[in-house]
Amino acid sequence: MALYLSGSTYGLFTSDNLTDWRELQRIVMPEENECPDLFPLTASDGARLWILIGAHDRYLVGRFSEGRFSPVQPIRSLHCGNSAYAGQTFSGMPDGRVVRIDWDRWNVPPERFCGQMSIPAELSLVKRDDGYALAAAPVRELDTLVSARTDAGPLRLAADTDVSFPLADGACRIRMRGPRPTTGTLTMTVFGRPIVFDLAAGRIRVSRCEAPLGDGAAWDAAVVIDRSSVEIYADGGTVYLTALDEGTVMDRTQPILRLRSDTERLLDEFVIDTFRSVWEEE
Repeated sequence: MALYLSGSTYGLFTSDNLTDWRELQRIVMPEENECPDLFPLTASDGARLWILIGAHDRYLVGRFSEGRFSPVQPIRSLHCGNSAYAGQTFSGMPDGRVVRIDWDRWNVPPERFCGQMSIPAELSLVKRDDGYALAAAPVRELDTLVSARTDAGPLRLAADTDVSFPLADGACRIRMRGPRPTTGTLTMTVFGRPIVFDLAAGRIRVSRCEAPLGDGAAWDAAVVIDRSSVEIYADGGTVYLTALDEGTVMDRTQPILRLRSDTERLLDEFVIDTFRSVWEEE
């Protein structure tokens, strides 16, 4: 059992009867506090490793040896954004999947509730040249909610020219993939909300949030848009950003997706999925 103690200190405990607990060790996770989660993952190189992660999505990758957790690399961060907090995974998932849900915090005006739960995300562990990185992807079950699909890829964009697609009122997912240029910015405006992919600088920007993009030869992103939130999974999910604030609230008077690039650009994949509501209509 992982337990938050105080400051940035967590404790790991073990029990034979789930009543009496013995402390194994204490672990300091800088810039972290509260809501620990501890779970195993099999990495892309076949290694079976454990993840200790806190409320702010900073995590350690390690192994258990002689009853103690030993990190194999420095602490990293899974999430970029301003809303996700206290994510927790489900135990005992069929076929060994590791799925988690975050609490996206914000007092959405004028509603009388504090935020929302995130889209369930399946986690994986990717071995890279600089170590192991957690990756997140929207769960495959989202496909059961798709009521309509627009497949516009491959899509070639002219410089400084808008390309528009109509949107249905409600949540949607946009998937993009293309070669990584060394110059230029791609802006996608959805329900009046701009999402900027600065491919030259390697940055994603939405409202007051930013996330890095990798420097590979190609890039990819899945963007899930709901009435008040934007969730972005990029670079194979190793970049995970959620934004929930006044700058991400959907303008339902603008049911349009607009793409604009300041340079000529090719998108090998561009797909818009429209989701039906999870709530039963009355």
